[in-house]
Amino acid sequence: MRRTPGLPQAQYAVSARVARVLLPRRGRSEVTLSSTPKTAEPQANRCRGGPPAYHGCSSPQSLRPDDAAPPAAGAVWTSTPEFRLPLTQRLWIMIELEHLTKQYDAKTVVDDLSFTVQPGIVTGFLGPNGAGKSTTMRMIVGLEQPTAGTSSVNGHRYVDQQAPMHEIGVLLEAGAVHPGRSARNHLLAMAYTNGIGAGRVDEVLDLVGLTEVARDRVGAFSLGMRQRLGIASALLGDPQTLMLDEPVNGLDPEGIRWIRELLRGLAGEGRTVLVSSHLMTEMAMTADQLVIVGRGRLLADVSVDELVASSASSVRVRSPQASALRLLLAGDGVTVTTEPDGTLDVTGLGAEDIGSRAAAASLVLHELTTQQVSLEQAFMDLTEDSLEFHGSTTTANTTTTQDKKAA
Repeated sequence: MRRTPGLPQAQYAVSARVARVLLPRRGRSEVTLSSTPKTAEPQANRCRGGPPAYHGCSSPQSLRPDDAAPPAAGAVWTSTPEFRLPLTQRLWIMIELEHLTKQYDAKTVVDDLSFTVQPGIVTGFLGPNGAGKSTTMRMIVGLEQPTAGTSSVNGHRYVDQQAPMHEIGVLLEAGAVHPGRSARNHLLAMAYTNGIGAGRVDEVLDLVGLTEVARDRVGAFSLGMRQRLGIASALLGDPQTLMLDEPVNGLDPEGIRWIRELLRGLAGEGRTVLVSSHLMTEMAMTADQLVIVGRGRLLADVSVDELVASSASSVRVRSPQASALRLLLAGDGVTVTTEPDGTLDVTGLGAEDIGSRAAAASLVLHELTTQQVSLEQAFMDLTEDSLEFHGSTTTANTTTTQDKKAA
């Protein structure tokens, strides 16, 4: 191995091929794949003063690379962010799917799905109910066998990993814990069977804010507390890759903010983070990149900003001369809708053009506001044709006219 100029003595540059041989054989402590050395700051100092009950701490900002920068925009639907890690690390730390397919009898749940989850960013995995997200995650970690295609974690199939908890941390079902065990004993059982010391158990309990209830039985935990325990399980092996299915379920607002900062901090360390959620507002604040599926097929692989920008925005216009303004603005490619309060909703024309036309016609404007669509609306527009379950927003009336006549 050769030393890379500018890195500390303990840091070496190794090819992905050599690292794959050395890491399982020598252990994680001897081969470092991070371009930025982690601080030796103990866990207690990361949460100075100690977290309040059930309050976790997020990864320290000091672990974020000095050259951290937001991902660069790329082409819509298939954009690829700029990476902050050297090529050897990019080849090493990732989740990769190639033509992954899963069929149950005649039903295709995952259909020829291919995408790559890159390090250094948070990737949101989105889709309507029944889109195949959970099945895809289960196939990645070998809980389901694909009908066709392959998936790999850090360059290997999950079932071929010699130390899987050190490679990928997984949260698929927070309730998959024996209710009679304490939180600490649950983690200790996982740790001892994977060559992890008890000290790491106490670290992750502190990280997720469960230290004070570590010896309580899990059966008495709330959903949010079980979610925190599931996240602790995923972090137990200090993995370079994380895959979490709905991690904010049951968390209170403080817990949601905590998990957001934690995930972004872990990505800032150069780790690969894949997280699924149905909370679009939270995804807008947490994720950098989005992989969106519908009916098992890939619909988009884009940044959050690109997806939002791809949906048409509108301009809200309020004027005492709304009727005249409507006639003035309507035309080719421009749609003007009158809202119940008398304001105009204009699509196909920007606020500057609307203002200029109104001024030229001596029309008074009281409001001129550009309305950008939310991530939720952009997601709904994209997945509208992929919904399997449609609900009604009106109260069902089960008494028909014939029923009334018969009565």
